[in-house]
Amino acid sequence: MKKQIKEAQIWKTTTSQNNSYYSELAMLPEISDSIEITYIRGIRDPEYCIETKAYDTINDLYAILPYSDEAERMKALGCIENATGELPEFPGIDEIQTVGIVSELPLNYEGVAQYYFHDRYIVQNEDGYRFVFFVQTT
Repeated sequence: MKKQIKEAQIWKTTTSQNNSYYSELAMLPEISDSIEITYIRGIRDPEYCIETKAYDTINDLYAILPYSDEAERMKALGCIENATGELPEFPGIDEIQTVGIVSELPLNYEGVAQYYFHDRYIVQNEDGYRFVFFVQTT
């Protein structure tokens, strides 16, 4: 039993390619084509780590989001905060250079349980910039 609990706390790559479901968990159904990999851990109430593809610039990364106009997108770009303090374990990204906390996104709350916990980051490494969404389904 202890072994099962310990193994359940290790991030594992999901085998399903159900990016529509994962993009809805991230509350951004429009980015399903941009999701590259998803990790899952937990026993009963799983936690997800959802990563988009890497993009060369933050502007390119934000271009995948469904903003109604350029002014709204530029406002959101200005709301990226530097991450300080304790960060979660990022399972699939090696050699992280910077981590930013994302607060302004065009989220779609339909179909997502409101009591889920969501954390949103921008991560930069040698591949470029990507969004990383953590969703805890408790």
